[in-house]
Amino acid sequence: MADRTEEILIPVFNSGPQAEEILKRRQPVGRGIIGMVFSIQQAFCENEISRNPAQDRTIGEVVGFEIESMIAVPLNFARECRGVVSCVIQAHSDKTGSEPRRFTGESLREVSLATYVVSSLFDYTLLAGILGWERS
Repeated sequence: MADRTEEILIPVFNSGPQAEEILKRRQPVGRGIIGMVFSIQQAFCENEISRNPAQDRTIGEVVGFEIESMIAVPLNFARECRGVVSCVIQAHSDKTGSEPRRFTGESLREVSLATYVVSSLFDYTLLAGILGWERS
């Protein structure tokens, strides 16, 4: 999620390894692919991401593994981009020539749809608060 200045992205949830450590990190909006997705507000999917010079390797260094594939989708609510939802696939650590795991176009559609649903829930919650709607 973006801070109030929209200059820093602050992780608010992580379910992977080293989740606690990742939640302590801050990322400038102008840095890495996640920052790019926030800035241009376009979904992103790439396999073999380690070959992309725009990748910020900080998180991979924190968790101790290389990221092989990534999906990043802008999170919009209240009519503005407020953050980024991202998913990664860890690279094989054994490097034995095993097939790389990849995201597909369907993976991107699923993450985009899930992000849209979350955005809609945020919008509903904001609207319900403004209008004083109570859930019974």
